[in-house]
Amino acid sequence: MKKLSLIILAIMIISVLVGCANGEERTPQPPEEIYVYDEKTEENDIVGDKLVLVRTDDILTAPYKNWIWAESYHGGDWLSADGMSVYYKFSEVHEEIPQITYSDDFEIIYASGVSLSYLSIYDDSFAELNFNAQEADLSELEEGIYYLVISVSEQGRYIKAENKYEHSGCECVYKLVVHPKTLD
Repeated sequence: MKKLSLIILAIMIISVLVGCANGEERTPQPPEEIYVYDEKTEENDIVGDKLVLVRTDDILTAPYKNWIWAESYHGGDWLSADGMSVYYKFSEVHEEIPQITYSDDFEIIYASGVSLSYLSIYDDSFAELNFNAQEADLSELEEGIYYLVISVSEQGRYIKAENKYEHSGCECVYKLVVHPKTLD
């Protein structure tokens, strides 16, 4: 069943990317702007084209991104797609996930048009510890290795004719190392 879902998702994505030309020659179109910053802020300058960055020990790190859903407008119609949560793929992708170390200056920085949906914490065996965690919960973690999943929603283009925005959801994933707490 899992394989069938992946095949169907792949077919949907390929259909969107390739389109149905029906034997007609298609003229390549310039890429569409996914989002536009409304204003210049320090966060926008830092995040750039990333959805999320984490700052820890004064280092900015981009996540492993796992797209889980999208709703977009193409050719007068809305197209919706769902993906699979990284939870079901941890064993396959864990080596691609960037490692960060928790520190007192830990900060999650979101791009303009990106908002937090929920934060999840998993242990090093990929077992869920806290589904709807708060950023403050990270400071309470014991020494160890965890997986941090920052699920976000990205607001896309505004479709004036539909009076609606495109949206997509993504899981931004990090391998989080927590060292023993020291007394100052």
